[in-house]
Amino acid sequence: TVPGLLNLSAQGHDPHFTGAFGRFDFPRLLYRYAACHADGRMTLSCDDWQKEIYWRHGRPEHVTSNLRGELLGEYLLDRRIVSRETLDRAFDGIDDFAGHLGDALVQMGAITPHALFEVLSQQITTKLLEVFGWPKGQYAFYRGERARTQIVPLETTAYALITQGVERRLTFDELKDHFMHREDLVFRRLRHRRLTAADLRLSTKKLRIFNAISDAESILEQFGRLVAIPGVDEGHVYQ
Repeated sequence: TVPGLLNLSAQGHDPHFTGAFGRFDFPRLLYRYAACHADGRMTLSCDDWQKEIYWRHGRPEHVTSNLRGELLGEYLLDRRIVSRETLDRAFDGIDDFAGHLGDALVQMGAITPHALFEVLSQQITTKLLEVFGWPKGQYAFYRGERARTQIVPLETTAYALITQGVERRLTFDELKDHFMHREDLVFRRLRHRRLTAADLRLSTKKLRIFNAISDAESILEQFGRLVAIPGVDEGHVYQ
């Protein structure tokens, strides 16, 4: 982590909402704030890890982090988009660009504006998805607060991010354990008042599983039938 990079109460007043979340609670937290069309700043912390999510009309539009590996320069180095030498030269002239590393790199010709936009969008998504791997955390929400710096807004929704987070950050064993004592729960197919399968941006394979889930049957009763779908394994069904 980078000490002092984020000051989670810097804007000077008490949060409107606070709470704790566990390993499987973060998807629920994202859903809740998306469903209520939240506007404001959400802080997240786990030990020394700190993040901020800026919400606008129920969409996470920007994420900040104090994790060194999630800073733009480290992110570019890790993916071999720029060299250490190029990055050092960009930092030497960063004051001419109001502290914006990306602008300095574009001016140097190290990256194109379009490529920078794509990288920034991917970086912000990665920052948010990393939280799905936290064992626990604390959150606070400050209604109405906006990002004070130049941002690249996320081009996705909280619902699609939930799908990505489950697929990328929750392991097969964790998902299996989660359902271990829920195998007798019976599914009911109901029309959700806010959410559709399309909102989750499911892959073709996952959509086939979703559509094959039967009404009024337990997980145990239909699990064997679902994993028998061509190209589908247990992990896909648990996700």
